Amino acid sequence: MGESVNQSSGLAALCQQFDHVYCISLPRSQDRRQYMESYFGELGIDYQIWNATDKADAIVEQYYHQGLVHQYPPCFRCGQYTCGNDNCNNVLIAAQVATFITYLSLWSEIVRSGVGRVLIVEDDIKFTPYAEQLAQQLVATKALDTLDFRADVPNLLRLGWGLGQEHKSADQVEIQPDLVRYSNPCHALTRAMAELLLDEFEAITTTVDIYQHKIVAAKANNYTVMPPLAYELSWSVGSFDSLIRPKQIRINYLREHQPQATAAIQQAQRSFKEHTAHILYRPLLIIGHPRCGSGYMSVLLKALGLDVGHERMGQDGISSWMFVADDTDLPYAQDRHSASTANKYFKHYIHYVREPRAAVPSIILENRYAPKAYAFRQKHIQNQFGVNLDDYTSELEKAVLSYVYWNKLANDRPVDLTVRVEDGEAKLLAFLKQVQLIEDIELSEVRSLPPKTVNTDKPYQGKRYDKPILTPSDWQAISPQSLTLLNEQCLAYGYAPIKINWLQRLWNLVRR
Repeated sequence: MGESVNQSSGLAALCQQFDHVYCISLPRSQDRRQYMESYFGELGIDYQIWNATDKADAIVEQYYHQGLVHQYPPCFRCGQYTCGNDNCNNVLIAAQVATFITYLSLWSEIVRSGVGRVLIVEDDIKFTPYAEQLAQQLVATKALDTLDFRADVPNLLRLGWGLGQEHKSADQVEIQPDLVRYSNPCHALTRAMAELLLDEFEAITTTVDIYQHKIVAAKANNYTVMPPLAYELSWSVGSFDSLIRPKQIRINYLREHQPQATAAIQQAQRSFKEHTAHILYRPLLIIGHPRCGSGYMSVLLKALGLDVGHERMGQDGISSWMFVADDTDLPYAQDRHSASTANKYFKHYIHYVREPRAAVPSIILENRYAPKAYAFRQKHIQNQFGVNLDDYTSELEKAVLSYVYWNKLANDRPVDLTVRVEDGEAKLLAFLKQVQLIEDIELSEVRSLPPKTVNTDKPYQGKRYDKPILTPSDWQAISPQSLTLLNEQCLAYGYAPIKINWLQRLWNLVRR
C-alpha cells in the first residue's frame, strides 16, 4: 500500500490543490462506490460522495411536468426533425434529466457552502498510466495559480473524458484554453463558475455535459488539460454498466472477461435492445379502420413518389390502421418500427375513410377471420369509450360500431386531412403539394395510379371468403342508437346516410 501511495503522490497532491473533491454516485450503485473506496483509497485521495438523482426520482417527473425539459421536436442536438440517423439520441431521456438535476444540486451546494475550488469526478473514473507524471508537472508548475483559478473568477478546467486517441502518453502536459471536451468524468471549477452555471440555467434543453462544457464555458475562463489524465470505465471500457444509455461495449466486456456470467450477459443484451433514446421521425402517418383502404393508401402514395409502407415503416411514413391506438404491441407489425406506436413522431396525419355500405361487409369478414385484429380494436374501443363490442351478438352491429368508434379514435389524433378512398386522390395530391412533400405535379401526370381494388379480395390464412351481402332488412335490424352514430359519420365524411323505413322496422318488431 505504501508503494502505491508513493507512486501516486502526484495525483494526491493535485487533488489537494482543491478545497473539495466530490464524487457523483447513485445511492444504488454499490459496486461503483466500493470501486471508488478502493481505488481512491489506494491513491491516497480524500473525497466526498455526492448522491446523484435517480431517473425514477419524483423530481425528474416534476421537471417534465413543469415544462422544464425540452421535448421533441426538434432534436435537442441539431434543432432539426431528423438528421437521417434513425438511432441518434435526439430526445432527452429521464436518465439525462436526472443527471442534469444532480449537477444543479451540486452547483447549489458549492455556492451555499462557500468552497473556492472544487474537483468533481464520477464514480467510474480511471486515471491513465501517465496521469501521475502529468499531475506532478501540474503541481510543480503551479498550474492553477497560473490560470488565476480563484474562487471569485468563473473558471472551468477539464481533466478527463471518454477514452480515445487523445489519451496517449506524453512527456509534457499542456493546458489549452477554449478547447471543448465533455469532461464530466473529471473536471474542476470555481465557486464563481458554479454561480454562473446556476445563473444561466432556465430549463433543461440539452445534456449537462454540453451545457457545462460548451454553452456556459464559452462565457467563462475554460481550459483543457492535454493529454487528459482520466477517462471513465462504463462508456469507454464496459467494466461497469452505463447508467444513462446501455452500450454494446458492456456486452463485449462481459463476453470477454466474464463469459460464465450468462445471466448478466443476457440482461445486458436485453437492456441494450430495449433501450431507446431516439424519437423516430416520419413525415406521414396514414390511419383509419381496417378493410377501409390502408393498403390502397400505401400504394397510392408510392405512385406519387413517397415511400409509405403498408404496416411497414417507410422513409416517408406508414399506412397502418393499428396506429390509431397507442400500443407497444401491435398485432401485425412487419418490422421493428411498426411494432409499437411509442417513440414516434409524425408531422402530418391523414385519416382515410371508406363508404360504410361497402366497408361494413369487409369488416364483418375481418372480425370473423382475423381474431387478433378484432381483439385489438375491441380492447382499445372499450378502454377509450366504454363500449364492449363483445356485448353485441349481431355481426352487422358489431362491425358498424367498430367502424364508428375506430374512426372516432382516429379523429382524436391531430388529423390534417381526411381522405375518402373512393374519390380522394386530387384532395390528397393538393395537400401533399401544399406541405411540400411532393413536386408541383398534376394527377393526370402520375403514372400507374392504383386501382380501387387493391387488397379487395384479402385472404385469411390463405383462404378467401365471399363478403356477406347486406339487404335493407339487415340494416333495419341494427339499433337506432348505432344507426344514429353511423349516419353522423356518413354526414361528416360526405356519404349519404343510411335510410331506414321506420314502418318496416316497427312491423319487424311487432312480428317478433
